[in-house]
Amino acid sequence: MAGIVSDRYSGVNRGMINPALLFHSPNCIDFSLVTAHIGGQNNYLYLPAGDFRAGDFIRFRSRILENYDNYFSERQQEELYNGFLYGRLQGPAVRFRYNKHVFAFTNALRTMSSANRVPGHMVRFARRGLAYSPQHDIIYSEPQPFQMATMGWLEAGMSYATELAGRRSYSLTTGASARLLLPYHAASARSDELDYFVTPQRNVFINRFDFEAYGALPMIYNTLEFTRTDKLIRGSGFSFDLGISYIQNSNNFRKKGRDRLYTASRDEPYNYQISFSLLDIGFVNMTQNTRYNKFEEVALVWENPQTETYNNFNDMLNEMEEGLISGEITRADGESFRMYLPTAASIQADYSLGNNFFAYFLWVQDLPVAKTRVSRPSYIGFVPRYETRWFSVSLPLTLHEYSLPRAGIAFRIGFLTIGAEQAGGILNINDIDGMDVYFSIQWGFENCRPTRKKTNPCMNYWR
Repeated sequence: MAGIVSDRYSGVNRGMINPALLFHSPNCIDFSLVTAHIGGQNNYLYLPAGDFRAGDFIRFRSRILENYDNYFSERQQEELYNGFLYGRLQGPAVRFRYNKHVFAFTNALRTMSSANRVPGHMVRFARRGLAYSPQHDIIYSEPQPFQMATMGWLEAGMSYATELAGRRSYSLTTGASARLLLPYHAASARSDELDYFVTPQRNVFINRFDFEAYGALPMIYNTLEFTRTDKLIRGSGFSFDLGISYIQNSNNFRKKGRDRLYTASRDEPYNYQISFSLLDIGFVNMTQNTRYNKFEEVALVWENPQTETYNNFNDMLNEMEEGLISGEITRADGESFRMYLPTAASIQADYSLGNNFFAYFLWVQDLPVAKTRVSRPSYIGFVPRYETRWFSVSLPLTLHEYSLPRAGIAFRIGFLTIGAEQAGGILNINDIDGMDVYFSIQWGFENCRPTRKKTNPCMNYWR
């Protein structure tokens, strides 16, 4: 949500990218009623520039879902494919300041799914079926790991930010966020080595397969029926963010009392700001409705698998075990496992160009902290924006996975912010291989100090 986190007036939402930035809001109190974000990105399927029509959203089922294979184009030149789906629904949240201490309370429903380094031949077999003749009788060897994972959770957290050091010319602040996590699903499937080929008769010969899968899903595994909603939460966990920020103040910065307060007339509170943060450091322990499968140095013959006839996962595993030549296939239910969050490091820089114009730079790098984890896309971004208290417009330009460009736009009018980070694809500027849309309803108060009477009782002033 580059159009939100880059805005100084986004209040509590700015803490999503760095908790230290909570200190630098122009408001003393910020409220967020609701913030929502949904998006996705991949380097496999795309819609060529010029093919999208606004009516496609209206006729989504007939135009896209029922015409999936013909609607999207396929990038076949890629050897490895990555894909991400993510969403956030944040409920009421508040940020407030007391002297040099800033507190924030948030809650959210989040979900994220990722696929990393999935071999192209497997993706094409999955989409076109094992009868895809151009890939028959070719030995595919994948000694490097690839993984797919998904996770959804509820979170409730508190953030704190304060100033470590400061003078009229600069300010150094730090912040931290801590959250309680209640996961409702999690799954991870990772291959460490794969060597196989498929014959024209659709027989799969696996020469070596090392694979692990963990799951805690809202279903009965033997029937694939969804479980009841009273068993929604399947574990618990925690996470935290850390951040630090340095500001070089502008010449018109002035000090009031013991605090550094922004004045209502100032639109350029600093010359530049440089910040660093670590995001989503943490994990969840999945304890309910868990399943574990492991293939250890497996070699087998899987004769003409008819995947569409399987009623559940056990049917597929039973058939694979019948063709087992060597190695071991392990199954276990009820064993707890740990799933790690999409941990990342981020650098932000904001430079005041004068006359309410700013240049914001953003870098987010995914950190592979564990094997069982969901990951996020790494990207760099540049967000030029015009910003005042009641209005802002920004043009996020991002490069996802350092190779997939996006051109977006975001508006804030009063308390409402709306943005999309694939506007370039909708306007036929570039191919559409993903989409981000988001909005937020938020507002803040700049002056929170009570009035105090002077000698003339008709005149009040703000401290």
